[in-house]
Amino acid sequence: MLDAFLDWVTVFLPTLLSIGSVIVSMKTPHSKHHRWWYGGLILAGVGISGLTFLQQSRSRSAHANEVGSLNTRLGTLGINLKTVQGTVDTLTQQQQTEVARRQQAERDLAIIVQATGKSTREGVVGDIKKSPIQVQLNGAPVPPAIPIQIPNIKLIWEAQASLHDDAKFCQKLIFQSDISVNPVALVTTFSASVRYADLVIKTATLGGVTINKDNNKRVDIALRGLGGDALLRSDESLVVVVCSTEDFKPLTVQKANLR
Repeated sequence: MLDAFLDWVTVFLPTLLSIGSVIVSMKTPHSKHHRWWYGGLILAGVGISGLTFLQQSRSRSAHANEVGSLNTRLGTLGINLKTVQGTVDTLTQQQQTEVARRQQAERDLAIIVQATGKSTREGVVGDIKKSPIQVQLNGAPVPPAIPIQIPNIKLIWEAQASLHDDAKFCQKLIFQSDISVNPVALVTTFSASVRYADLVIKTATLGGVTINKDNNKRVDIALRGLGGDALLRSDESLVVVVCSTEDFKPLTVQKANLR
């Protein structure tokens, strides 16, 4: 309020002083009133100068206070920015630590899976090498089936307990090879219609084992190993369990081409 009053006074009083000067100039120089006007003008000029000085002093003080307030706010803002930067650095470090932990966990898991897969393959190969003796109901041993041989691949089979109520007769087909084969593309025919065909050892592969839709006495094997691993090699057999509603056996094996 006082600043507004001083602003008005420092503008209005110089105007009055100017009017008074004009009036004095119109008076007779040696009259008594003329001297009073001179004294009043001088006092008014001094008063106006004092008010002007007071108004400027208050303006400078207000400006200094405003600058100080801005500097304080800027300092607070700088502190807040440093705090935010510290928080960002902490979160970044935590994220990097979490990423490193996950990568290490993935590497550990891959090592465990690889070791487990190798152990499983070795166990299966050992089981396959142990040729079980099949026994007929009359107690006479069944002579082993004659393997089906094609270049570099041999098929042997043995009876397998069925897990299907609607297909009681199953054969476990064991494909062996003296070379590495990947992809594996084979066509196997049987003496009876096949209802189920399942891959027993299924690692990281593409493709599958399917019953031909036009001939249910035929099973098509089309598999490709991922990661460059051969699915069929000298130390790795390929096992497929095939089930039917009647007793049956494999008749032929042929190599095929993957499309």
